Amino acid sequence: MSEDPSTTDLSIEQIQKAFPDNYKAFKTLLSEKNVQPFSTFDKFLPLLIYDKRFTVIPQSLRKSLFEHLVKNHATEFEKPKQTDKKSAQEALKALLDEYEKIGGYLKKPSYSDFKAHFHNDTRLTDALKFYDMEKFFNAKLENFQKDLKDEKAAGKFQFMEMIREYFRNEKGKIDRALKWDAVKKELKKDKRYDLVSSSTDRERIFEDILRETLHSKKERDRSRSRDRERKSGKDDRNRMIKGNEDSSTRVEKMKRIEAMEKYEVLLAEKIKTYDIKFRDADDQLKKDPRYENISLDRDIREELFDKFAENKRQEALKVFHQILVEKKFEIEPDMRFDDARKIFENDRRYNLRSKDAKRRFEDFMEDLRDETFENFKTFINETPLIHKDKPIEGEEFELLLEKLSEDFRYQRMEYRKEKRERMIKEKILALKEEYIKKHPEMVEEDGEVILNIPKDL
Repeated sequence: MSEDPSTTDLSIEQIQKAFPDNYKAFKTLLSEKNVQPFSTFDKFLPLLIYDKRFTVIPQSLRKSLFEHLVKNHATEFEKPKQTDKKSAQEALKALLDEYEKIGGYLKKPSYSDFKAHFHNDTRLTDALKFYDMEKFFNAKLENFQKDLKDEKAAGKFQFMEMIREYFRNEKGKIDRALKWDAVKKELKKDKRYDLVSSSTDRERIFEDILRETLHSKKERDRSRSRDRERKSGKDDRNRMIKGNEDSSTRVEKMKRIEAMEKYEVLLAEKIKTYDIKFRDADDQLKKDPRYENISLDRDIREELFDKFAENKRQEALKVFHQILVEKKFEIEPDMRFDDARKIFENDRRYNLRSKDAKRRFEDFMEDLRDETFENFKTFINETPLIHKDKPIEGEEFELLLEKLSEDFRYQRMEYRKEKRERMIKEKILALKEEYIKKHPEMVEEDGEVILNIPKDL
């Protein structure tokens, strides 16, 4: 760059007097670039060389003027910097809080969305001068999601307590025929009803607690029955002590144990599903001639059936989960149960009630979506196709997406196209920012920040 001959031989003092505006602009430039005591000219040269406020100073005086200002005016640089940093800190907090108020962390929980929302806000520019905004955003997002999870857990607990209270107040009306639709109108009057937002989750919790309540009731009844038996046995022992031993009691007990074992064998042989009522199952067993030799009270038969049915249900759930694992690559992450059903319903191992299958399927799908997301995240972190020199829009970006689409992990994210594309852009920007931090060769040209990236990198 050519220099004005009239200024080449001027001293620093003469520059300050003859061109006060240029001197002041140069001084402001150093302050903006966060020049500190003991800063070196060579280190800051890449940040200054393309700024007009730097080039108006004669080349022969630039280094000496820089060192002069650093030595004699460092405290002046530091003071506005401290004030600016405090202002940036306040701006940082205000932006993060405002984004929470508008529901940003819930609706658009990504740093790129955050930056897009505040892209015209000068507070974002101020904060970025001093802080790694993405780091603070991610920390805020993590805390928000943790609080949200805790809030949901607390809400679920209160919802469960509401249902248990209802069951306690309606003791005589609680049986296995009770349906969610029959009680939800009454429960809606309770403010705790809305603490669980999903209607599916509400019904699931209700049925789990209903099953738990009925099981507890049966256990209490059985406990009372055992107590009566123990009492009877104690009386028997007392009679034995008195010399009135009744050996027939022991014989009866042995016969009952044998009958229970025979009944369990019949259940295992004749009942192939848990999706059947006790009465129907017992009627089926009566058709077997061996049933006539089984002398058991109805309560005992029903207790044995309940245990058998629950074991059968648990086995069926395990088998169904194994089927889903085997066929997970045929199941799209956004599939509904009714659509996915066609994939596994013809499997001979599939033996679940539709409602139980749907619950287990929904749990499986949550895990599948998490796995799909993590696999894609690993893919974009490992693939050499994504690097700092890639653009985030235009024809070249579209070509990049086309190459990435050859990988199965990319294809599995088809149900979240926008999120998939946003994650790729965020990765490219993160690589650019990482490079800038390691190589601060940023220059300002016509008000825009560009990178001096060597060709060989």
